[in-house]
Amino acid sequence: MLVRYARIAYGAAWHQPLADALRVNRRTVRRWGTGEALPPASIIAELLPLLQRRRAEIDAAIAQLRTTAGPPDHGTTDEGPRDHRPA
Repeated sequence: MLVRYARIAYGAAWHQPLADALRVNRRTVRRWGTGEALPPASIIAELLPLLQRRRAEIDAAIAQLRTTAGPPDHGTTDEGPRDHRPA
């Protein structure tokens, strides 16, 4: 559970950002991630507000990007620029 949520919130390199957000040592977070230790209930309780804050940050970044980027460019895709050369 912790690893899944941490990856969603912080990506593949989640250990240090999560440790910083929870004010714990990175090694402790690593032990939680490997199953060597279980996070205390107080840490689990912090996950929901932490994820809500991350979501708000991401939503704000998306909104700012939308206003600064202008209308969508239909010549690109999520995979990168489309190749408009004839096949």
